[in-house]
Amino acid sequence: MRLGATVPRLLLALLLGLILGPPLPADATDGAVAGHWFRIETHVHSVFSSDAVADVGVLATTARTLGYNAVFLTDHNEGSSFQIAGETANHRTLDESDEEWELHRRGELDGGTARLETTTAFQGTRALHLALPPSSSGTLSIWARRGPLVVAGPVTLTFAVLVQQLDPGTGFAALISLGGAPDIGRTVGYTTESGDVRLGQSVTFAWTIGQPLLPAATPSHHAVAFPLPEPAHGKWTVYTVNVSEALAQLRPDERSHPFAAFLYPRFALSTTGGAAELFLDGVTLRAERPLSPAEEFVARTTLCQAYSDASFQVFCAHEMGQQRHTTRFDFAITDPSQFHSFQFGTDGIPSVQRGGYPTQLNHPGSTIRLREILENQAYGADFLEVRKPEWAAVWDELLLQGVSILGSWGTDSHELIDRGNPATVVFASGLTLDSIVHALYEGRSFLARNTFTGTLLFSPWPDSATPYPARYPIFVSDRAAMTTVFLRITGGLPAGSHLRWIRNGQLEQEQLLSGPAADVTLQLSLEGPLTVVRAEVSAPNGMLLAMTQPLIFRDVPGLPEHDRLAVTGITPLTGPGYTRSMAAGIVDAAWDSAVHALLLTLQAPSAARVVLRLETERPRTLDLAGTPLPAPAPGSTLSFVQPAAITDLVAWFDVPPLPISRPPPAAPPDFTVQAINTTGIELSWQPTSTKDRPVRYGVERNGQLLALVGSSLRFTDRSIQPGQHYTYTVRVFDLTGLSSPPTGPRTVVVSPPLLFADDFESGFLTGWSATGSVSLRERTGNALNHAVLLELANGPATLQRRLETPPHPLIIRFRFQLLDQGSQPLSLLTLVARTGQPLLQLILAPDGRLILRDRDRTAASQELVAFGVWYACQLLPQPFAQQKVQCQPEDRSTDTMRAHLPVPAHDTSLVVLSFGQQNGSPRARLLLDDIQVVQRDHAYERSIRPWSWGVSRARR
Repeated sequence: MRLGATVPRLLLALLLGLILGPPLPADATDGAVAGHWFRIETHVHSVFSSDAVADVGVLATTARTLGYNAVFLTDHNEGSSFQIAGETANHRTLDESDEEWELHRRGELDGGTARLETTTAFQGTRALHLALPPSSSGTLSIWARRGPLVVAGPVTLTFAVLVQQLDPGTGFAALISLGGAPDIGRTVGYTTESGDVRLGQSVTFAWTIGQPLLPAATPSHHAVAFPLPEPAHGKWTVYTVNVSEALAQLRPDERSHPFAAFLYPRFALSTTGGAAELFLDGVTLRAERPLSPAEEFVARTTLCQAYSDASFQVFCAHEMGQQRHTTRFDFAITDPSQFHSFQFGTDGIPSVQRGGYPTQLNHPGSTIRLREILENQAYGADFLEVRKPEWAAVWDELLLQGVSILGSWGTDSHELIDRGNPATVVFASGLTLDSIVHALYEGRSFLARNTFTGTLLFSPWPDSATPYPARYPIFVSDRAAMTTVFLRITGGLPAGSHLRWIRNGQLEQEQLLSGPAADVTLQLSLEGPLTVVRAEVSAPNGMLLAMTQPLIFRDVPGLPEHDRLAVTGITPLTGPGYTRSMAAGIVDAAWDSAVHALLLTLQAPSAARVVLRLETERPRTLDLAGTPLPAPAPGSTLSFVQPAAITDLVAWFDVPPLPISRPPPAAPPDFTVQAINTTGIELSWQPTSTKDRPVRYGVERNGQLLALVGSSLRFTDRSIQPGQHYTYTVRVFDLTGLSSPPTGPRTVVVSPPLLFADDFESGFLTGWSATGSVSLRERTGNALNHAVLLELANGPATLQRRLETPPHPLIIRFRFQLLDQGSQPLSLLTLVARTGQPLLQLILAPDGRLILRDRDRTAASQELVAFGVWYACQLLPQPFAQQKVQCQPEDRSTDTMRAHLPVPAHDTSLVVLSFGQQNGSPRARLLLDDIQVVQRDHAYERSIRPWSWGVSRARR
């Protein structure tokens, strides 16, 4: 078989329609991108992180003042419930440990004591000993950063004191603030109930014993004092104060926004000349009604919108994970079911990227070891924070491994953004989330301090008016020894600045820059198959001012010496697609010297617009996955629409050659097909044994050529229909059109039309209603591997899904595993009719039998359900027909239960699926997974596995 007019006419028409489809704007057809520069903060925390102090209004106002165009709020995994050393903003203690508490001295203190001692204790074995001698004048304080959000109230503070001595002129105070604590040098500001942002203003509430020194009243600060009853001398006295009630003492225009936070809880012992000594113990600051993390992040979305406008945006992002902190840039959730918590933030990377958005590894070496990043190739993340030299060194190593990862600068501030902080500057088409993230992903950016006023344009071409998209490598000949790169700095350089060129992780060259702007070139050596170069700009004092993204050069063996090519833009047309797994551009390039042809393997979202720059002779023929394209002029760009996620492009530079005497390529081994779900079938194979020439793989479906995928060893067919059979083969083609024999055929049956699938693998319970203890659980440490756990501890727990009244009979399929069961029956699944009455129930009896029950009849299994074993079940509730159920353990093909109930004499219109127990007080633990509801349009098949269930991820 030769590769010729083998593409079906419908596919050919589709490809031509896409390629000749909506044209790009005139300013983009030459590879340029119209846009503007925007300064953004990629990593900052608000009070929705348990250890951050600035509310959203304060952060947004501060960022605007400093000239930012956008900030990404990357609040911690669990919001204000995020644990740090076992403490959260909603529950903070000072008892046996003073970790996370800091000491502050103010005034003229002659010594003084502040330490945990075992001399005495109200509870446990240690108490905090505070003492000041009479020769002192000032305050000794111990303080923590955060208290609860105001909305989490009532907020209470409990503590016990044992007073040893309080002379006249001395005193003790328990304090907490809104907006800051000037007495310990901490001032932030806060947002009022009406939304007024009061930068630098604060209020302190103080509960006092004796005559303590309180923060002085100023135009930006005042204190409200509440005297406490005098303690008994020499005895422990316990105090509990309602912090939330103190807000009533403020004027209405001073009262805080519900999503401001109580800040800087502290205890202060002070003197103006007398001796003071006491012990402090049993401290608990607690929110009585904290919001769940999911509820907090939903509320935060409204605030992000409230402080955004056409010139400034607050983007709701999320720092995933208790460990291995990883940013997702799209987290403006509007429903609690969209929230998911991760122990390791890197586990969330695949699910985020499947949605088309990139991820970033944060502060390397902190919550994730440098070695782990290198060994795991950054866990597939798209960005790495690189503002510190040791972080940039890891970045260089990853790039030399061939990992396409870009750098970012962000503050990771838990207080305020300050002048001179690091920032990322992007060239984007607009100030929307997708525009900014798209520009970030492609690498149309540079990294600089927020006081830097110039821009950096780094490119392999001298004529670039916009930043080169550093995400995409430049492919060059392996015979090219040198190339030139160009850096334009438009301003902002102090006299005596230094430019450092970093090649393959090593200092290549250093230059002195004399003026505020510079145009610089570097003659770059291209030794080896991969060359990476980037530039750093430092001030005369050595402080790093700015940094470029890297330019990556990859060799193509045999390519003519002066040829080079690169993707210069990928624009998804049907939704986001800004990830390494979706939009890598050219993933492989191969030259066939026998026919003077170039084979490119391209990865981009299906139907994305791809722009390719060719610095070659003008091709005589261009072929995009079997469809001819018009050849561009030499040195210009080619724009086309990607027909599939993986495709190929072949450029022939000579007239069609005479027949070449060489054998056809060999077929690829180990061809496999696996149904993923009703929208995609994944195919994979191993490389052909033909190594003497470039080859492209062709996927055939039902005897017709479906796709040409270059050198890729995988393909996912997204053009399938539920309930259909498909037979696939794969052939290998060389660039003369010679083909291998096909592989052995593989046939797969796609599941019937799905009304819904559980979608637990997304990490969310979207579309489900849960009551009681219901949670998603990761299995085997893989974020793609989820099941739902129902825990019934003497109370109900249910997971429910409402259905549209279906027009056809249904098949309901699910898997379950019983972990524990008490002495009462447990409802496994209840089908509820539109009347609200149970239509059909599947019950686990205390003796281990499965029972199928409708309103009038019952059937029971003979075999018992075992603990810890996965069972697959399917039910067929049928209007005016028998009700059927079949369940079997997954480790064998024999049934645990196969039962039929006679035709019901009542309405069987199903509207709700309800898993778990809705009433009573059973005790049980139950795992559920792979819940599907399909229309039964075809004859019922007896096997419980008549079609592929997809990838079962909760039982590995």
